[in-house]
Amino acid sequence: MLLVAYAFSGVGMAMAMPMNMTLVAELYPSERRTGVLGIINTGMTMSYLVGPPIVNYFAGIGGWRAPMLYYVLPITVLSLLLILRGVPKTEDRVVETSDVGLLDGFRGVFTVRSAAWCLAAAAIMMFSWQFLSLYSISFYRERFLISTGMASLVLLTMSVCTTLGNLLCGRVVGRFGRKRTAVISSVICGVFLVGFAVVPDLWLSIAGRLMTGLAGPFAYTASSSLALEMVPSFRGVMMSLNSAAFQMGTALGAAVGGAMLLSYSYETVGVVLGVFMFLPAIIYQFMIKDPEGQRADSPTEAS
Repeated sequence: MLLVAYAFSGVGMAMAMPMNMTLVAELYPSERRTGVLGIINTGMTMSYLVGPPIVNYFAGIGGWRAPMLYYVLPITVLSLLLILRGVPKTEDRVVETSDVGLLDGFRGVFTVRSAAWCLAAAAIMMFSWQFLSLYSISFYRERFLISTGMASLVLLTMSVCTTLGNLLCGRVVGRFGRKRTAVISSVICGVFLVGFAVVPDLWLSIAGRLMTGLAGPFAYTASSSLALEMVPSFRGVMMSLNSAAFQMGTALGAAVGGAMLLSYSYETVGVVLGVFMFLPAIIYQFMIKDPEGQRADSPTEAS
C-alpha cells in the first residue's frame, strides 16, 4: 500500500509542478518570474531542512504512522486550503488555447527549435546532477570513511547552499540574463562535479560539492525560466514536457550511474557524469535564443 500511495503521489507531483510554473507566468510579469521560481524552489529545498527533524520526532514517539498522520496530512490539507483561497483564478486569461488538442500542443512546442533544445538541455542537466544527489554521500563514506554524523552535516550544509542559491538566482538572472546565467552556472557545475570526485583531499572535495550545490539552482531556475517563455501559447504543455525531461534525466542518471559503479570507481562515474554537465552550457549558448529582447544575451538576439 505504501508503494501504491507513493506512486500516486508521484503522479500528483508530475501534474502539480508544471502547472505551478505555468501559473507563475499567468500571475507575474516577465521581469519577476525568475525570482518567483527561485522562491518556489527555495521552499522545496527548505523542506529538506525542516521536514526530516519533524518526521524523526513524530516517528520516535508514535512509530512510522505518526509522521503520516500528524505531519503529512495536516500539511497537505493546509496546502490545499492555501491554493483554494490564495491563488487567483486564471480562466479568463486562457481563452485562445482552451480548445487546442494535446497533439497540437506537442506540435506547437517541438516546431520551435529553441524549445526543443531546452528540453534536451534540461534532461542532460539532471542526468549529470544525479552523481551529486544520489552517490556523493556514499562516495564520502567509502573513500574518506566519514561518520554518519559527518555525512548528515554535509547534507545539511548542502541544503543551506542550495537554498541560498535559489534565493539569489532571481537577482543573478536579472543582472546577467537567463541564457547567460544558464551557460555560466552549467559550466561551474561541470567543473566542480568533476573536481569534487577526483581531488584527494576531503575538505577540498566537500568545498567543491558545496559550490556545485550553490551554482546548481542558478542553472535549474534559469533553465525553467527560459522554458517558461519559449512557447507562450502552449505554456502548460511546454512546462509539462520540461518536467518530464527533468524526470527522464533523473532516472537515466540514476540508472547509468548505478550501472557504472558496478564496474568502475566513484571517480570515473563522477568524471563521466560531470563532463556531461558541459553539454547544457553548449546547448544554451549555441542552440537556444532567449525569446524576450530585454533578456537577450547578445545584440543579434535582441534585434
